[in-house]
Amino acid sequence: MPQATEEFEKGDFDACHSILNKLSKSRGPDPKLFHNKAILEYVRSSYTRTDEYKKAMKDACAKVCKLFPE
Repeated sequence: MPQATEEFEKGDFDACHSILNKLSKSRGPDPKLFHNKAILEYVRSSYTRTDEYKKAMKDACAKVCKLFPE
């Protein structure tokens, strides 16, 4: 995921999004990808879609709980 991080830090959010999507197809469910996608979309919205961000983070947590049940 270093390449996605580099693109994010450069502000090339479209490239970062593309990389994250490719990774999710090759890796399958990955908690770090759920988290990073939620953050990326929040930053892309210029931090204005807080409700959507909160929902995306809750969804990411729910997916993680399904992957790693107690």
